[in-house]
Amino acid sequence: MKDTLQQYMEIREALRREKEQLEQRLQEINKALGLTAPPAETSQPRGGRRGRRGRAEGGRSLRDLVMQVTSQRALSKQEILDEVQRLGYQFNSKNPANSLGVILYGKNPRFQNEGGRFRFTGEVPSGESRGKRQMSAEARERIRAAAKARWEKARAAGRKRL
Repeated sequence: MKDTLQQYMEIREALRREKEQLEQRLQEINKALGLTAPPAETSQPRGGRRGRRGRAEGGRSLRDLVMQVTSQRALSKQEILDEVQRLGYQFNSKNPANSLGVILYGKNPRFQNEGGRFRFTGEVPSGESRGKRQMSAEARERIRAAAKARWEKARAAGRKRL
């Protein structure tokens, strides 16, 4: 009786050979039909990421590009969308205006809305400019004292049960 691992390896190798034969046959069919390349679905490996999407050619994010185009003058949402696409940003969604709206209206907006025209304020919203939050010594002491009191209460309750 063969080892299970060896059986697996033999089956896997047979499937790999069959796949190669099918791919070769598919290439012959494509050639006969006048297609030079296989469809996009078969040319991409399955699973995993296929690279970053939704970035401009320079790898800049949508937020960076919106800040760039609105720093010079106030633009409407559609004008911003057109400018960002002109700079090479490719949206993945069917409605790119939604992605743009998240940046323009989202949490901690960096854009001033002047009657439907947006301008980059150049300011970092409050909350982002702070460094690591630090607690005062008094607050730490109050927390320590409260924890100590809770432990003492729990110990006292445990002694009463004995």
